[in-house]
Amino acid sequence: MGEGMTRDEILAMEAGPELAWKVAELVMGLEVPGMLAVTPDHDSPGGYCVPYTQDPILKRDVIRPVYVAHCACDMDERQPGDDDYWGHYAACLEVVPRYPEDIGPAWEVVEYFGPAPFLLAFHPADAWRTGGGEIYCYSHWSCWFEGGGKIDAKTAPLAICRAALLAVMEVEG
Repeated sequence: MGEGMTRDEILAMEAGPELAWKVAELVMGLEVPGMLAVTPDHDSPGGYCVPYTQDPILKRDVIRPVYVAHCACDMDERQPGDDDYWGHYAACLEVVPRYPEDIGPAWEVVEYFGPAPFLLAFHPADAWRTGGGEIYCYSHWSCWFEGGGKIDAKTAPLAICRAALLAVMEVEG
């Protein structure tokens, strides 16, 4: 997941695995080698990774980015037939938290910045008529970290993640 992004590309990212990957890697400094299908009960913030092919109830894969949490690969010798995920055992990997989808993990992003200036604000729904007479109404969250621009989004976690990316990345355009 390349580092060079434009402001518009950051603003276009929706809450989901790809944005969680970017935040984990570029903001939180985690080593994210890729995505795996994981069991739904391990698809949680800080959940350990159990590679899985399909959720038997939902009949679909739960694809989440994973990070190297604690590498135990050097402690013993690999045996033929051992699972290999980017040079690691599955036990070395954990599921990346849902930073852009859940306020708990999103607040970890806020705390990562420490005492740096930060703003998070909720704007209740306002209604007004557009030039065509339609009524436009929505509520949103705004977020700003020192070094980045103010971001508006539908949810607080999404605003936090987009603003954090702007604050840590050299953004083009």
